[in-house]
Amino acid sequence: MDEIETIQKEKVLKQLKVSYDMYENTKKETEKKMKEALNDDGTKKYNADDIKKELSLLNEAQDDVVKQYIDCGGKEEDIRKKGKKKASLTQHSQETIIDVAEIKRNMEADRKKELDKAISATATKLEQEYIPLKGSYNPEAAFDVIPLPSKGEGYKDKIAKASVAYLTAYDENMIVSPNLYRDNLILDYILQEKLLSQEIDPMDLLEGDRDAIILFLRASGYGNEYPISATDEETGKEFETIVDLSKLKYKEFNLKGDSNGWFEFKLPVSGSVVKFRFPTHRDTVLLEKMQKAEDPEIKMETIKRYVEDLDSYIEADSKVDKDNKIKIRQAIRTLEIWANGMEDEESPKFNHALTNRMNLLLMAVDGITDRKYISDFIRKMNVRDSTALRKYMQKNEPGIDYNITIERPESLGGGSFTTFLQLDQFLFLNITD
Repeated sequence: MDEIETIQKEKVLKQLKVSYDMYENTKKETEKKMKEALNDDGTKKYNADDIKKELSLLNEAQDDVVKQYIDCGGKEEDIRKKGKKKASLTQHSQETIIDVAEIKRNMEADRKKELDKAISATATKLEQEYIPLKGSYNPEAAFDVIPLPSKGEGYKDKIAKASVAYLTAYDENMIVSPNLYRDNLILDYILQEKLLSQEIDPMDLLEGDRDAIILFLRASGYGNEYPISATDEETGKEFETIVDLSKLKYKEFNLKGDSNGWFEFKLPVSGSVVKFRFPTHRDTVLLEKMQKAEDPEIKMETIKRYVEDLDSYIEADSKVDKDNKIKIRQAIRTLEIWANGMEDEESPKFNHALTNRMNLLLMAVDGITDRKYISDFIRKMNVRDSTALRKYMQKNEPGIDYNITIERPESLGGGSFTTFLQLDQFLFLNITD
């Protein structure tokens, strides 16, 4: 064997020795972490079999390295550490000698890829707001066609009316489901099932049009009587009363949208002509998420709640094998560590709700629709211009006029006063006897 071959051989043997040591350290680290991992109740997360199975994979890879070392002329006792029990060699054949640096890169890349994949799948689940696919149209379903407050001007297709099916006894399975109220999804579920007009997704309804459909479903399903607790502003006393939902009227709406469903407004100071759209329910959900994302305390509590749910789901799922459960638990623990790291973050002094909303709803400035240009324009917009635009949008947004007159009981002096009706997701549960 010439000098060059000898040098190459020694280099390969040295690389394989480094690879062997790397696997040895990885085994120690893996065993330590798995032994220390605990469930929420303080019990050990992994038993001896779990640890043994995980380490066996590393042992096999380590044995392959030993075989390569021997095939290359090295001695087994030289590569294995003193005082360690010799592991039996596997019978795998190896046609080429693998570069140790490549082994290390591949192993680290595979581990990172698996963890990233598990975390990504979990994070995607957290980000998605599950709403069932719209139910298939049933030609036998009893329905009505109701006009929309926007008169269709806020949509490309100028949808001025909607076909809405009446509530049935089957729908009450949704209406009484506590999980839908916990996640604030009850109204979304109901609309997915009862809106028959296939040309629009319920999430893309303008908020005012969505309210009109919901009120129609409530009134047609449970009657116009809606019980509320009213507070007399003069005396501060609270009393129970009934609101007649049939007396709620649409706000006057006379704006004309362009072919995109956008509306025009000239800013009083700069003189620029902007085009905007009114918010859909999808916009409202997104803006709420953006606002919550700015507060570390809200983010932390939200993630922890999801972690608790995911822990219970994986433990109860008998279809997932043990190896995959370990990977999923590792991803969940990563999310938990992420949430715990937010405890020391300071909540911001203010949020960006106003500019976030404007960035979402402002569609063009002087004919320019480039999003970066619009965002820069909003940041530099004169405060009088931004205030005027917000007031104009609020004043003209199509929807229901929720200003109502409440009759004061005789025991409180009689008479009446005007207030604003606040409706929430419990609209379908709040019914009179």
